[in-house]
Amino acid sequence: MAVQTPPKAPELEQAVRDLERFQSRHGRQAQSSTPSAALALSQGSAVSIRDCTAAEGTGLFLRVDGAQGRLFVGNDLSRARATSEPKELPFQAANNLLPQP
Repeated sequence: MAVQTPPKAPELEQAVRDLERFQSRHGRQAQSSTPSAALALSQGSAVSIRDCTAAEGTGLFLRVDGAQGRLFVGNDLSRARATSEPKELPFQAANNLLPQP
């Protein structure tokens, strides 16, 4: 049996940048006290985010920088303090449960 160690942060960031057709149903912000988003997208295309749930204490749920989106649907972001940066996302959005002011 071989044991694999997880990649260091820069290697992990590069791996995430190179993903295509990635699908995930689970995730949470590593530390709710940081300004980082629970999900950050950069330079992607045809991205869809569906059926995600923000964990209790999530600050910013989604940060998009240069990604071209398709769908942002069916997400429960009611526990997040903020939905996204920028506020206007490059996605068609529908049926999302948003944080209450």
